[in-house]
Amino acid sequence: REARRMAGKYIITENDLLTNKSKKESIGLGSFLIDSHHVQYLKNEAGWIETEGTIAGNNGGVRPGTYEIPYSALVPTEEQCENLLVPVCLSASHVAYGSLRMEPVYMILGHAAGLAAVMAKNSACPVQRINIQDLQRRLVEQKQVVKIQDPTLNQAQKSFKKQSDFHPAQIWSDTNGKPINAHGGGVLFYKGVYYWYGEHKLEGKSEAQFADGGIHCYSSIDLINWKDEGVVLSVDYKDDKSDIAYGCILERPKVVYNENNKQFVAYFKLYLKGIGYETSNVGVAVAEKPNGPFTYHHKFHGGGSPNGSGDFSMFRDGDGSLYHLTVRKPDKAFVIGKLDRDYYYPEGDYQICKGIELHTEAPVVIKRNGLYHLLGSGSSGWKPNAARYYTSENIQGIWTYHGNPCHGYNPIDSLGIEKTYGGQSSYIIQVQGLNDAYIAMFDIWKPENPITGRYIWFPIDWKDGKMSVSWRDNWNLDAFGQ
Repeated sequence: REARRMAGKYIITENDLLTNKSKKESIGLGSFLIDSHHVQYLKNEAGWIETEGTIAGNNGGVRPGTYEIPYSALVPTEEQCENLLVPVCLSASHVAYGSLRMEPVYMILGHAAGLAAVMAKNSACPVQRINIQDLQRRLVEQKQVVKIQDPTLNQAQKSFKKQSDFHPAQIWSDTNGKPINAHGGGVLFYKGVYYWYGEHKLEGKSEAQFADGGIHCYSSIDLINWKDEGVVLSVDYKDDKSDIAYGCILERPKVVYNENNKQFVAYFKLYLKGIGYETSNVGVAVAEKPNGPFTYHHKFHGGGSPNGSGDFSMFRDGDGSLYHLTVRKPDKAFVIGKLDRDYYYPEGDYQICKGIELHTEAPVVIKRNGLYHLLGSGSSGWKPNAARYYTSENIQGIWTYHGNPCHGYNPIDSLGIEKTYGGQSSYIIQVQGLNDAYIAMFDIWKPENPITGRYIWFPIDWKDGKMSVSWRDNWNLDAFGQ
């Protein structure tokens, strides 16, 4: 019945069966009673033989009820081995194994281990670093029950209730019921579908512990209900010399479609592993489809500086020209450069954007009625600050400052416009099918637990041709009055 077992990343104990039943990374359920045959014979004082270690009794054993089995009990620590999955002799104490040791559980865990092995192989990553939410989703699609709150369905399985409103600064879930994991991102509209690309943050990691896992993509036809398309560009967990090796910093992805070569081109801030924030690159990846997969292509120093550049906006003008607007390192000047026809590299020198203040970060650029609008922020690390707003009649001309375009107060985080409601600008979406409709995207950063970062989206009002953004507890596309 019982042999040597792995001491893995997580050890299931009696407490997990009786009390601590819920597991965030559950991949299956157990429920059999806890019992064990005796483990040794002892001679008592009267000379009789007694058995020791039996867990059963007249009631047939301890009945724990249903409990969840975590994925981390199937794998060793990463330092020990990166390609081992153990669905039978899994990581459990003697008492816990008395319930786990059933054939149906072995089949449930074998099913999960098989899927996990395929995912690790396809992503070229250790089994410990696969996307657990993606594994759970796939198990659910194959009729596996992975949570106990509902007799048949878990949070990711519950019948999806279509959302009709935006709820700024609140947890925003995808159509699987999972919180959206696309931070600092941008949105591309292609053939009737919106694609939201953002930073994929790793669960359980702070920014200081290298939380960046790549680029995550979601798709939607209404901007409110988002389908998870998965991680479309993963950091490299195998090749430590790769530009995007795990441990690099990969931030603020934006995707542009190049009609000349029929490619989707992704750009992102890239700090190489072990380098820190002193020298930055612009990472470039390409794909044939909007939902990937993207292949890392190359990197370049933005801003015309050997130290590179920081936060940026990719703006494609009406003639197809693509511009890289960014804060230059190390002097923090705001500059603009034009990219080549392939959208791969800067073409010519960058020039300073006159009128834009030093240390302007998180820039977003749009063009409306012939006037260019730039929304950005100040520089205060992960902490929020006041938004900045500029306009220009020429993308490479002089910019005029208009102050902070935000109004109102965020009652959820108790922050006003001096902190941009707790957020920082990331993108502006032009709503298709509506006239003069734009949505401003902001991110609430949580550097200690980045995966819990939240999103603030608001409709933009236009007053005398200038941008205005006001807090709303909830809203929908009817706000545009069309």
